[in-house]
Amino acid sequence: MNKNTMFEIIQNDLTVLETELISVIHSQEDLITDIGGHLVKAGGKRLRPALYLVCARSRAAELKDILPMALAIEMIHMATLVHDDVIDDASTRRGRPTANACWGNYQSVLTGDYLFAKAFSVVAVHVDKAMLKVLTDVMCSMCEGEIIQDKDTFNPDQSEEQYLTRIAKKTADFIAASCELGGMAAGLPADDVAALRKYGYSIGMAFQRLPTIFLT
Repeated sequence: MNKNTMFEIIQNDLTVLETELISVIHSQEDLITDIGGHLVKAGGKRLRPALYLVCARSRAAELKDILPMALAIEMIHMATLVHDDVIDDASTRRGRPTANACWGNYQSVLTGDYLFAKAFSVVAVHVDKAMLKVLTDVMCSMCEGEIIQDKDTFNPDQSEEQYLTRIAKKTADFIAASCELGGMAAGLPADDVAALRKYGYSIGMAFQRLPTIFLT
């Protein structure tokens, strides 16, 4: 199953997501709109919101009720990529110039911050406190993962356990949270929500480890 068929059930939802992303990142400050538009047009797998939507669609749901969280998830992901590119001094991503290569680090970091804030603004009136806590917790986890990675960049004595902890915080926890939030949006029982979180976590760990597995 390739990426074009695995999310076939939510293709219409993903089409709407793309349109709404352009709309929701609009700012009265043209530069923010320009940078945000550049980020959206750069594309990407949209894996996290797609998994969220699949899980949310496990029970009948109106797209208008579940779309705000999908938008927030993707905007948070976009924001982390902007900040990553600044930290890594990256000039390209997905074959396109990065925001920092086009507009500089200062404007890019602030736009990333804007996307974080906008994500929570979009969901503030649509979700309950439990879902907001999942989002805030996973943002803390991603920041911890980046700090751990930076701290251990030149440490040759890292254990496999340390490596797995780092990739869990940087990648797997967010994918797990996306599935968990989808289950919560669908109103599934707690056991089912926990199972979806475990499913997402497993995808995230495999996603991050594949290059290592193929090289060993």
